Parts: sequence; structure tokens; C-alpha cells
Amino acid sequence: TLQSPDYINGFLIQVRKVEGGTVAPVGMFLDPHRAEYLACNKSRDTVINERAPLRLANLTFTWLAPETNLGGFSLCKASVLVNKGTQYKVFRSDILALNLYPVSTKECAVSKSCFRYCMKHGGPSCPAHTSRYMASLQHSPSAVSITLGGQLPDANGYLAVGFTRDHRRLSNTDISVCYRTDEDQVEVEHYLLESIDYPPDLHMGELSLVSSDVDDDYTWCTFNRPTTGKHNNLLTLNEPHYYFYFWGARNGSTIFLPHPRSMKRSRQLITSKDKPFNQIVYNSGPRVGVRTPFTVVAAVVVVVVVHVLLC
Repeated sequence: TLQSPDYINGFLIQVRKVEGGTVAPVGMFLDPHRAEYLACNKSRDTVINERAPLRLANLTFTWLAPETNLGGFSLCKASVLVNKGTQYKVFRSDILALNLYPVSTKECAVSKSCFRYCMKHGGPSCPAHTSRYMASLQHSPSAVSITLGGQLPDANGYLAVGFTRDHRRLSNTDISVCYRTDEDQVEVEHYLLESIDYPPDLHMGELSLVSSDVDDDYTWCTFNRPTTGKHNNLLTLNEPHYYFYFWGARNGSTIFLPHPRSMKRSRQLITSKDKPFNQIVYNSGPRVGVRTPFTVVAAVVVVVVVHVLLC
């Protein structure tokens, strides 16, 4: 945000990498109002004032960080012209730490497995921050690091990933849940589902929350789950399982499963030793049916025949 008690005659804003000896603008600005992108570098990493006869004073811009962790960032150059263009000032922010969320999708099907549920506004291959739901799983020899994220504006809902060998009845399904509290904290819970005929029960094995974030109506969490089970009867993910992805309503320590048709799952059985995958489901919105002329004519014929019979 640029705020000034006097009018601003011009400006240039960049976010630059400040570590590793490289000085270059990074990230991108999203649809700046009363500004335009610097044309000479053909990217969206720099915004300048719009060529219009405007008195500029208070302006706000949204910057999207790069998907890969490049280290520290600094708003190292906010150059401003004031006093009718006679005075030039440069402002620099403190170093900004890169948030882990939204998660990067660049390593999907490379070093981790990913699932995304995309809605119409995000497009058929939506980035993580526009997806309705996203899950990423990165396996190691002893555990799997799971990240869940999606639209979760309050404590009345949850995000979940489940593992089962029974994709019809979901018998003995191991469910990992991420939810948001009334205080905008993020917690994880572990459930065991006997089958779709019963509500899930709390699992003896606890999950370990690694990191989390709440960003407006989006909630993100990363937690670890052991790959193999011991005394607490965890499902062994080295064996083939279907992966289920879903969200639903939550009340206290109870979660309510959505209808099975609202759950999404992997296309086949998966083990932790299989190659990483990238699965995307796109929902473009409700379909509007159109009656064909044949259907309308057939309906008219039926009505006429019934009328004759009644007479």
C-alpha cells in the first residue's frame, strides 16, 4: 500500500530477491488498479503509474509470491515521484519471509503426489490458491507428509484425506482431518471408519501437525502420518489403497461424511512406492439440459391420445 498526505506524480514498485547474490524482480502483481505493468520486461513483476491525468494518493496492490522457495524477499524498491515530479524517493521494506502456503504445484508428479478439485472460476488446471480443495502427499521411508488446503471459512467444516482398500463401502478407512477453530487456529484429527453405514470414530494414533495457515476463507495444514502401523493399528500405506479426498461438516469432535458421490478418489489402488501422480478434477458448474424437438413432439402425441381415450 502506498499512502501519502500529498499527491503522488508517479511510482514504480518491485519485489526483489535479496539473497544469493542475485538482484532481480520476482513474483507477480495481480490486476493492479490505476497502474500498469512495465512493458519493457514483458512480465508482471513490476507495476508503474497509469498514463492518465490522475491525482494519486492512496493505492493498494496485491503481489503473488513465486511457487518455489527462493529464500528471502524484500520490497526493495518502491520509487515515488512527489512535489509535481521534482522529488524522487525510494522506500524499502524489511526482508519478507516466504510463506509455505499456498503450496507449490510445480513438484506434483515429480517429487510428490497431488490432487486438486477445480471450480469454474479457477479454470480446469487451477492454481492452488483458487482450488476448492487440494491435497499433496510426499512419502519417505517411515512417514508421509500430507498437506491439505481449501475453502474452509470457519470451524463448522473440515478437509480430509482417507485411505481404504474398499472403494464401495469404505470399510476400515483411515481418515486424516484438518479443521479450523473458532480462534482461527488449525488442528488435525485422526479417525477410523468402519463403513459408510456408521459415523467415523476417533483413532488411537495421533497425527503430528507440522505447519498451518489461515488466509481469509482458505485453510492450510501440513502434518505427518507414519507409513507403517504398530500397536495403534495404522493402515500400512506400503500396501495398495485407494486415496479418497473430501470435505464436510464438523461439530465438536465429530465429523459428518458427505454423500459418497461428493467424495473424489484415486483412479486405482496406490502404494507409497508408486510413482507420484497429479490428479485434477474440474467442475465447470451445473449443466443445463435442453429438450430436443423429438421429445416435445412425443409429449404432445401422448397427451392427444389420452384425451381421445377419455372421450
